[in-house]
Amino acid sequence: MEPLLQPLVFNPVYKTSPWGGNRIAKLPGRSSSAPTPCSESWEISSHPAGVSVVKGDVLTLPELAACGGLVGRNAPVKDCFPLLFKLIDAAENLSVQVHPNNENAARVGGLPKTEMWFVLAAEPGAFLYAGLKPGVTRAKLERVLRSGNDSVASLLNAVPAVPGTALVIPGGLVHALGAGCLVYEVQQSSDTTFRLYDWDRPPVAGRLLQTDKALEAIDFSLGQPELVEPSAVETHGLNEWFRVAATRYFELRKLRLFAPETVRLRGDTFHALFVEKSGGVRVTAGGVSVELGRRTSCLIPADAGSYTVEPLGAKSNLLVTSLPDNRVQPVAPSPAAGGRSGSKTKGGRRV
Repeated sequence: MEPLLQPLVFNPVYKTSPWGGNRIAKLPGRSSSAPTPCSESWEISSHPAGVSVVKGDVLTLPELAACGGLVGRNAPVKDCFPLLFKLIDAAENLSVQVHPNNENAARVGGLPKTEMWFVLAAEPGAFLYAGLKPGVTRAKLERVLRSGNDSVASLLNAVPAVPGTALVIPGGLVHALGAGCLVYEVQQSSDTTFRLYDWDRPPVAGRLLQTDKALEAIDFSLGQPELVEPSAVETHGLNEWFRVAATRYFELRKLRLFAPETVRLRGDTFHALFVEKSGGVRVTAGGVSVELGRRTSCLIPADAGSYTVEPLGAKSNLLVTSLPDNRVQPVAPSPAAGGRSGSKTKGGRRV
């Protein structure tokens, strides 16, 4: 059995934080392994702070990547897995924070991190905080931060959290995931976070503020991001492919699955699959089939050649992440809108 030709399922790596909720532990198949509360589940990761291990095996994701054939030719570094996939459950607001970008990481320290949140669930009145309001300069933000009052929140752009939509957070953008949100996060493989403000929670070990570094990491030229609604781009029989978001580091699509679908790969990129909602799916590649339940993940190696997904019930929704071909600059995602135009094609989809 060749692991780099078959679907790879990993044991989740669970994290706890003061703001974590209990929704991850309540997901099917996780009650015996996830702690309560549980703030994060690292679904697919090669980061040293939470390395993925193949379920029922001892092989790790970094070991598999080093063998070649996993990440694909579009990876920025050969044989090194470049992304990190998480489930995040926020019972309380996360700290107001910023990650470095590729341009300032060497200066401020740490690794760059652009990320994207796909909202899976949100309580009424939940918000995503992303970007600063117009007119907020470094001097104004620094003045408010040094004053020690609670007006930092008033400087943030607050976006209502809408399930089924996405928000791209580039490195250098101030942001905070709001209370009541459950999101699927796709990000560069980095755990570098500089905290500006923690909603007046008492400081605890490992959660101190890093105001000076955060101010250096902020890109004040960035505007206010908007929620992105998936837009239909291709129809294969009963199945529909949607475009969600494209960045320099990853592309996210959504597959609304009613019947078996075969996806062909060219060796350029892996595909990371996540069951968003509805029923589970059966994934087959390299002669091996695995079943994924609701809100579970697997990884298809770039050299797998092709894979087939089929719904286990009447339908299922899959999120599919791949690496972009950076020889062609990706088009910026469109804000949420009512239009749904797309082309109709037949046969397996080549990516």
